[in-house]
Amino acid sequence: MPKQHYSIGFASSMFQTSGPRCGDSDWTEDARRGGVPDSTQPKPLWDNIDERLDRMKDVGANIFRISIEWSHVEPTPGHFDEAVLAQYEHLIDGCIARGIQPMLTLHHFASPLWFSEKGGFEREENIQDFVNYCKTVFSRLSAKVPLWCTINEPAVLAMMGYYLGKFPPPS
Repeated sequence: MPKQHYSIGFASSMFQTSGPRCGDSDWTEDARRGGVPDSTQPKPLWDNIDERLDRMKDVGANIFRISIEWSHVEPTPGHFDEAVLAQYEHLIDGCIARGIQPMLTLHHFASPLWFSEKGGFEREENIQDFVNYCKTVFSRLSAKVPLWCTINEPAVLAMMGYYLGKFPPPS
């Protein structure tokens, strides 16, 4: 009988684990206005990260999809926060040390507030901001991370955000 291959994985997004404490994004702004539910006040992903990774390893996890929070990495246009990038690198190193393959998502619904305020993805001239962010993160982390996702659930983002107006960016 052939050996079965299976994966046990986890996934996180900074907004889902940290709420409005994760940076100035269109989602944190919407939460401040009462649009995005924020009743649970979860602990930030970074709290006890080594313990969390140990638990993942203990249950047999072999993959962890991590969504990078753009507003945390690039809080103002063109300024990339070295300390935040180092946190992500520490998280990736922790995964690798435990035999958990990291997978990174570059955009998980939330955009920096500064990007949304200038029209976000609806304005073609803004796309270069996203490209610069992606290039910066990729050049920093690609040597350690083999799996990448550019935009988490793009159809959901388009439908819920731009068509129905249920997700930020506000329409």
